Amino acid sequence: MKYIIRAVKYFLYLSAMVVLILGIFVLLKLVPPDINQIFRGGWTSVMTVAAIFGLASAFYPLWGYRKEELTLQEIPDADIKESICSLMESMGYVQEKDSDDDISFRLRNKFSRLTHSFEDRISFFHLGDTPAAEGIPPTQTWVIEGLTRDVVRIGGTLKHRFYKRTTD
Repeated sequence: MKYIIRAVKYFLYLSAMVVLILGIFVLLKLVPPDINQIFRGGWTSVMTVAAIFGLASAFYPLWGYRKEELTLQEIPDADIKESICSLMESMGYVQEKDSDDDISFRLRNKFSRLTHSFEDRISFFHLGDTPAAEGIPPTQTWVIEGLTRDVVRIGGTLKHRFYKRTTD
């Protein structure tokens, strides 16, 4: 159901952007206020554009959202959950929900939320811990879920922060 809601939301978002841009062009008298003169085929062209937007919106949630599993090495002086919270706060997110095994965040800035189509939630789920073994440090496994661009950026930052090179 979440997938369908996202697809409809993106269709409406794309449509609203085109209507806004065309409205500005009409107000500035750059184009006449007649659909048959704005588009070569008139309303037929508008339906074609709507169909293209519908196709793009139907597939965007497949590419635009991601779940990624992060295995982070535990560092003695840093708690991973606290580090996640401080990183997200420094990136402009505010904590929305916090329980033992999951945390979710939303963007603090309303304009940033609008540019993300209000699909700005980043969720972390703690899957479990792996104790230290011979030459292998203890790790925690987390799943991060959200917009692909944000998941890649945040996941990469966390991996870098909790990466400790081990030498033999």
